[in-house]
Amino acid sequence: MYSKPTYSNGKLILAGNNLTEPGEILDLCFDSIYISAFVQVFSIISRKFWFFFLLIPGFGLWKLWSTLIRPWLSMRGNETEVEDEDDENENKKKKKKHGKKIKIYK
Repeated sequence: MYSKPTYSNGKLILAGNNLTEPGEILDLCFDSIYISAFVQVFSIISRKFWFFFLLIPGFGLWKLWSTLIRPWLSMRGNETEVEDEDDENENKKKKKKHGKKIKIYK
């Protein structure tokens, strides 16, 4: 369950990644196997247990949202705030340079 180690001149450079750590891909595969086994056993009782399979793509969408989309959206909002602060600093410098004789319109 480990990747191949990398050697350079007989010295170990990279020992490889442990795929059994929590949150790694192998952990997610075991979770989907557990959900499949649960659905197969309990679908004897009711056909509505098949809806538990929706947990797998639902978790994928949640992981996509929390690790990729939401941070990207929050970065876009922060960039405009930084730009506004930079504009205000430039306006203050212009006013100081010209002795408050100019008016800045937005």
